[in-house]
Amino acid sequence: ISELCKVGINDITIISMYPQASFSTTGSIQTTLDKCQRQFSDLKIRFVDEYFDNKQFIDFWVELIKQII
Repeated sequence: ISELCKVGINDITIISMYPQASFSTTGSIQTTLDKCQRQFSDLKIRFVDEYFDNKQFIDFWVELIKQII
């Protein structure tokens, strides 16, 4: 994050690789991002913590499964 700030990137969206939220996965990521936010006060961080029920996510997997079966 410090490298991104050095080159002028100050608006970041983080998408977890875990589609469901839990303390041990997305919770630990959120804790780290909170620390970064305090360190870089002009940084705007958005965090997508759950998307298991997102239509595009579900459609992607449905299409992938259809291709395989």
